[in-house]
Amino acid sequence: GFFLLLDEHDNPKTTLAVDADWTMVRADGKPIGVVMPMDATGPEAAPLLRRRLEALPAGALRSLRTLMLPEADSAEGDPPAEELASWKPLIERLAQARPPRLTLCVESPALARLLIAGLEPANLVLPEGGTTEVFAALSGKSVQRLIFPEGMGEGVVLSAASFPALRGIGVWDGDELILPSAAPELRALKLNEEIVRVPGLTGHRSLARLCAAAELVAGVDVAAAFPDLRSLGTTVSKLPTVPTGLKHLAFLADKGVTPELLHRVVRANPDLAIVEFLHCNELTDLAALQTLAHLECLLFMGTDVTDMKTLNGLASVRFFALSPKLFEKEAGPELAQLRAGHPDAAIVPVAGLCLGSGWILVLLPALAAAALAGRRSRRTA
Repeated sequence: GFFLLLDEHDNPKTTLAVDADWTMVRADGKPIGVVMPMDATGPEAAPLLRRRLEALPAGALRSLRTLMLPEADSAEGDPPAEELASWKPLIERLAQARPPRLTLCVESPALARLLIAGLEPANLVLPEGGTTEVFAALSGKSVQRLIFPEGMGEGVVLSAASFPALRGIGVWDGDELILPSAAPELRALKLNEEIVRVPGLTGHRSLARLCAAAELVAGVDVAAAFPDLRSLGTTVSKLPTVPTGLKHLAFLADKGVTPELLHRVVRANPDLAIVEFLHCNELTDLAALQTLAHLECLLFMGTDVTDMKTLNGLASVRFFALSPKLFEKEAGPELAQLRAGHPDAAIVPVAGLCLGSGWILVLLPALAAAALAGRRSRRTA
């Protein structure tokens, strides 16, 4: 598997590809990470990845975007001392290469602390357990984004002094988030649906992206609290009023999407460029989207769409992510018609994408990236 956290330097023309031997992921031809073998488990997994990284030249190390290491297979949850020591030469080479967009995704707290001490990661996916010790290793680092897949844990405090460059926080589990009282660079929050109250949220007026439960969003005057907000993911039908001024909107687990709601959303947000429907009710009438002159990306996940006529007429859209059902043989004519009407668009099955937040996270097996790269290479051939 593989994990890629996209950032502001990526764009719709970014092409992901996987080497023929399934060992390396590349973005626009440059190596960005080593693929985790699907059958690699236990104590041999991390050494295998380390050896693959050690074989890379310095230039390739600098272009690395992801360092994703598996959980150790030991009773203590950490690799033995000799395995930790074996990483030090590679860490020294990485420190010299200074990859500027590196995301660390390490499940062993001890290995995470070792890597953090020697490197300057831009983003960090926090391991389960040992968070306080990992934070201590981050002292003086310019980490831009923190992700908590297992929740923040008790006693974890985010202080502005410890994270002066913090731009984004993601909490994928748990029901609590305590924001630093002052984080002038904070731009993005992705919170799971159990978090319905965040003390001090409205004090972060610089937020540009927010993905959160409707119960949390409904309690805030979004336009007044966050004048720079351009990306929102929530259960839109549960909000008392339709948000305005957005360029990206994700309907999350929204079973109340109606033609009337879509018309209100479009009238309030005429500059929408990206619209996502994630696990929504069946969409039988998407005509409201026809008035969005700047619409470039449409994504449907866990959502059935029967209004293919409207999709065929959306000339500005350059990226469609659709249900895998449409790529089955019996749905072939509908897909063929969509492709014929959008010869320059990427039209792909949506699978393995963690969406809704404005940070598009791509999770592999690498086949998804290979399919996307193949589609785009055929467009440019």
